[in-house]
Amino acid sequence: MINEAFFFDLGNIIFFIATFPQLRRTIKNRKQLKDLSPMAFLGYILATVCFWINSIKMGAYFALALTSFNIIYNLITIYWILKARRK
Repeated sequence: MINEAFFFDLGNIIFFIATFPQLRRTIKNRKQLKDLSPMAFLGYILATVCFWINSIKMGAYFALALTSFNIIYNLITIYWILKARRK
């Protein structure tokens, strides 16, 4: 039988893999990120924190690791957006 965390982990794996093309473009174009909304990425962080808390409650430590990566990625992206706007 599939345990309760299977689809949670599967969704996090898909989300984790899906962020790589955007991560690559963000790193490549980090000086031109003025059009991106830091509030959108803050929303992503808040949503991911909800998944992170749920991962802890479920004991889904693999999902916890993936959601931690997503939180870090979004924080770095917000930093680059704000840095690009200062120039």
